[in-house]
Amino acid sequence: MTQHLDAHARPPDALRLQYKHYQKASIHALDQDPVLFDAHRRNLNAYDDRNFHQSEPEAIQNIYSRFLGEPLNTPPTSIQSARLYEHPDVPGLFIIPSLLLKEVQLSLLDKLLHRDLSNATHKTNLHIHYDIAYPQKSDGSPASFFSNQAHNISHQPKDSAVHKPLAMSSCLNRKLRWVTIGGQYDWTQKVYPSSAPPPFPEDVAFL
Repeated sequence: MTQHLDAHARPPDALRLQYKHYQKASIHALDQDPVLFDAHRRNLNAYDDRNFHQSEPEAIQNIYSRFLGEPLNTPPTSIQSARLYEHPDVPGLFIIPSLLLKEVQLSLLDKLLHRDLSNATHKTNLHIHYDIAYPQKSDGSPASFFSNQAHNISHQPKDSAVHKPLAMSSCLNRKLRWVTIGGQYDWTQKVYPSSAPPPFPEDVAFL
């Protein structure tokens, strides 16, 4: 019999305590935590590791080049294989550190943070409580939330009796927790809207 999962149920106390523990932990404490997975440490005894092979490294190289918009100088042999980890407690969850090349990772973050975050069709955890203001460049095109144009922007609350205006600095440093790209999941109601989702960024989807 399929177990019914209540999306609105209160998380178990043990999970809540775990969340609070890591939420308040310092970067140094996280670096030293023996429980956390870190491919650069030697605490991987509980993980089953093996090699992950790319059967067509030239094709992967072409995908990377298309995403970056320029030829990739990295030879195909350097992206032919990677290390793969699987924890016995979570079978089927595979962790592949550095699967994407550093240049691709940086470009992906640049697109998501500087382009897609400031796209009004992509909602964040703040939209339910604030009227999000979007910065613009001098030509009227969207500007990054991290740009000079966004420096003095503040987001006005939907209910001023509950929330105060939110400065962009506080938004980026403390309040912004997630952004949904493409299909906009309603995290409050725990459902997907019945309307058609906004288009997912083509370059990210191709990657």
